[in-house]
Amino acid sequence: MQFSGCWCRTDKRARDTTVADWWSRLYTLYVRHPIDIAIMFSALWLLGSMVIDYLTPKELTVYMIAAAIAPAVIGTALSYYLRFPTIDFVLILATLWLVAALTIVWISPVSLPGYLIGAAVAPALIVGAILIWHRYRSSDQHVVKLKRKRTRD
Repeated sequence: MQFSGCWCRTDKRARDTTVADWWSRLYTLYVRHPIDIAIMFSALWLLGSMVIDYLTPKELTVYMIAAAIAPAVIGTALSYYLRFPTIDFVLILATLWLVAALTIVWISPVSLPGYLIGAAVAPALIVGAILIWHRYRSSDQHVVKLKRKRTRD
């Protein structure tokens, strides 16, 4: 079976594959399995909790940190599973990270070091810079399209 413009090989073996085999290959390329996503984000959740526990005072335990960042990890995992556009996904990630950092500050029994404020605000600043750059680039492309249109007329 030959598919034009497809990722399949064009030799005899590829042409003789069944439609079911082709669909299963296509499915494995483009579908994110929920169990894979759950394992990936739970590993990131555990790693993030341990790193934040190392950077914060001893009074703030890993269990308190894990409970504080769990909603952010779950929200990010759902956004990843639902295939939000990249810009929206990054905005959601930065917002949830900021909320998680504020929650950690709120539940902390002692004052936290100043560098954690920078770590909390840095993703939002980076996303803001990316959005400004994206808007700048899209406005340049819009101007170029207008100039091309005017030169044709």
